[in-house]
Amino acid sequence: MKDDHSILEDFLLKHNKDLFRFIYSITKHKEVSEDLYQEVLLSAYQNEEKIDNKDSVKSWIFTMAKNRCIDYLRKEKNERLKNQLLLKELGIKGIQEYFTEKKVLGNLALKEIVSSIEKLPEIYRKPIKLFYIKQLKLKEIAELCQLPISTVKSRIKRGREKLQIELISWT
Repeated sequence: MKDDHSILEDFLLKHNKDLFRFIYSITKHKEVSEDLYQEVLLSAYQNEEKIDNKDSVKSWIFTMAKNRCIDYLRKEKNERLKNQLLLKELGIKGIQEYFTEKKVLGNLALKEIVSSIEKLPEIYRKPIKLFYIKQLKLKEIAELCQLPISTVKSRIKRGREKLQIELISWT
């Protein structure tokens, strides 16, 4: 490139926050967005010679970011599906045995988490189980429990907070 700053660097100096916000708007997870942002930057710098002109930088890098996000979401969905299949195939006892083989601590943690969930009051326990174990969407939980989505969200949030307190005391 001609001067001290490349076309890519000029673009990123002006639009780095926009790029991060774009990635975050897709993933909805700060840490994941930070990782993907770094991957996009690395890939952009490694492929900088493919930039034809100044006008195509924005669409080029945002397309790259969108594709990285889609890849991540596909991978995440596949992992979630594998975990659901494992839950269905093995049941809770089978999962405990699986974790025993893999990691004794994982087994103990799973037992403690299940035990802590069972200790929650019913209004928190049911949404927590439906969301985290059955992996239903908030809308589905709201319909099943005949509650507004905002109530389901707050019960899951409060249930999570109670679980954290319970699990912190376990460690």
